Amino acid sequence: MQDVNVPLILTIGVISSILLIVIVVGIQAWFHFEAMQERERKVYEVHDRELVELNTRQRNRMETYRWVDDEQQRAAVPIDQGIEMYLQRHGQ
Repeated sequence: MQDVNVPLILTIGVISSILLIVIVVGIQAWFHFEAMQERERKVYEVHDRELVELNTRQRNRMETYRWVDDEQQRAAVPIDQGIEMYLQRHGQ
């Protein structure tokens, strides 16, 4: 009958346990990092895209000629030109 090498078995068991804990903690940290990245991508990129589209629409409305009311023949002018017209009319 062979003698059982208890110190070797304990050493392998301890090293395996430590390695298993390190792997589990590492995978959990990686998962949380990826989840945070995904959450940021979904929240901020959508928000930014919507703000860019809104800003573009608003800028187009301020920089173009258009009819505000066809019946009363009221037109909107670009904001820079509107400011100049206001200053000319009110003497500043």
